[in-house]
Amino acid sequence: MRGLLVGLLTFGCAAAPEPTRLEDCAAVEDAVVRGDCQLKFTTPLLEDPKALDAALALVPEGVERDALIARLAVTDPRRGARLCKAMTTPEGQQKCQQVLGRPHLGAPRKTKP
Repeated sequence: MRGLLVGLLTFGCAAAPEPTRLEDCAAVEDAVVRGDCQLKFTTPLLEDPKALDAALALVPEGVERDALIARLAVTDPRRGARLCKAMTTPEGQQKCQQVLGRPHLGAPRKTKP
C-alpha cells in the first residue's frame, strides 16, 4: 500500500516536459505561463517578419494572440506599428496604440554612474 501511495505521489508530482517549440506551449494549462512560453519562442523571430507571422498563426486568435502581440510590441516598439496591424480585438488595438504612444519603452535604460 505504501509503495502504491509513493508511486501515485511521484507520478502526480512529475513536472510536465519543458516545451521545446511554440506548438508545445498550447499544452501549458496556466495562461500566464503559456504566454511566457509563447513569448520565449516568438521574441527571437522579431527580426524575421515572415517567420513571426507564421509563428503567430499557431497561436489561437483573440485575446491570447493579442496579448502576445502586445508583449512583443513592448519588447520591440520599433516594430510596434507592424505588430499592431495583426491585432484582432478592439481591446488589443487599444493596447497596441498605448504601446506605440510610449516609444521610451524600447529605449535603453540609463545606468547609474
